[in-house]
Amino acid sequence: MTTRRRQSDGSGQPGTRAWRNTLRAIKRELDADNGQIIRKLEEQDAEWAEQIRPLTELAESLRVEELLSYMNDTLLDGQGVVETVFRWVEVEALEEENEDDEDEDDDHEEDDDWDDELEDDDEEDLDEDEAFDLAVTLSVTLFWKEAGRLQVSVEIQEEQDEDEIELRANGMPIAPPTARNLQSGLVEAFRERMDVDYGQEDDEDE
Repeated sequence: MTTRRRQSDGSGQPGTRAWRNTLRAIKRELDADNGQIIRKLEEQDAEWAEQIRPLTELAESLRVEELLSYMNDTLLDGQGVVETVFRWVEVEALEEENEDDEDEDDDHEEDDDWDDELEDDDEEDLDEDEAFDLAVTLSVTLFWKEAGRLQVSVEIQEEQDEDEIELRANGMPIAPPTARNLQSGLVEAFRERMDVDYGQEDDEDE
């Protein structure tokens, strides 16, 4: 089979004038859509930057990455890896709102069957959208591949419905979130992982 390719030399214009005008109109639509997409992405980036700013500021002030890197060099002879990621996590909505939804469900049970089916469908849609909120978490983790489960992770997350930031080391709250408390928490978290991976389980096997 022979394939023939032809490059336009710029001379003449193929198709009818109406067809070419249609293509130009489509091109204008594409340009407009692309412009809207770009503006939306810029707005999302600005919103994202505003959401993570308090988390990154706290991490920088506490020198989280530097602390974990120093632990890696000192305790693991540099064989570990420090990884920083942002994660979106689902958090349950307020319990009071859930209780109100349950009370409304009980009231609807007294309606006729057809209305119940319609209302149940609407409530299911609302539950899917309102049953949880999304919160961003900054996670800085030191993990050692050779040890498998050996890892120390620092998580920074803005508390829901409160203008405060929660700091945790391997799930243990660090409060107040000061540099000294974080350093103590990291030592405790590392010792705990060592006990689990190299101490307690070996003793149980014996």
